[in-house]
Amino acid sequence: MLNETVPRRAIIVGSFTWIAKQMNLERLLDAASKIFTQYRVELRVVGVIPEPLLSRLRLRFPWAVFRGFVDDLSEEFRHARVALVPEEIGGGFKLKILDYIFSRVPVAAVDAALNGIPNRLKSQFIIESGIEKLLTTIAAVIEDIDRLDLMQNRAFELAEDLFNWDANGRRLLEALEFIARDRRSAIEQSPLKSAQR
Repeated sequence: MLNETVPRRAIIVGSFTWIAKQMNLERLLDAASKIFTQYRVELRVVGVIPEPLLSRLRLRFPWAVFRGFVDDLSEEFRHARVALVPEEIGGGFKLKILDYIFSRVPVAAVDAALNGIPNRLKSQFIIESGIEKLLTTIAAVIEDIDRLDLMQNRAFELAEDLFNWDANGRRLLEALEFIARDRRSAIEQSPLKSAQR
């Protein structure tokens, strides 16, 4: 549960070894250096950033905290009011979204980064079309603990059902059994099968 003891902090988690991830991170830091510093919102970057990029980013953005690889993300998540998905470049489903949701951190994302996320789940995210607008919205709601807590609770409840692998496995098995029964029935009723009798 979020409360006032949680720092005014945003977090981004990832492995920043791919050039697209590095470009997205630099875009985020460029925009945050104006917006987050003005509104005193902390930013933690958690994950591997290769050298010499890491040293360059630390020099350019001394206000940001670069944690590198951590063994236990739960501590990082417990001390963040919002988790970022700012990837405007590079498609595909972002597994870190599920990490954020199931760690009970509200999600803030650019729309382009939400491939494969159902609309009802997205309704519980902060979503904007670009990074600067996203960070401005975060700065505006960072103090609204009740709203952020409600968002993370609802997202957790929705995702628990949507991404329940036991239930989804049963649904898949039922669908496959239905297809197999339907196919057997079609074979039994085919003219070729009748002629063989």
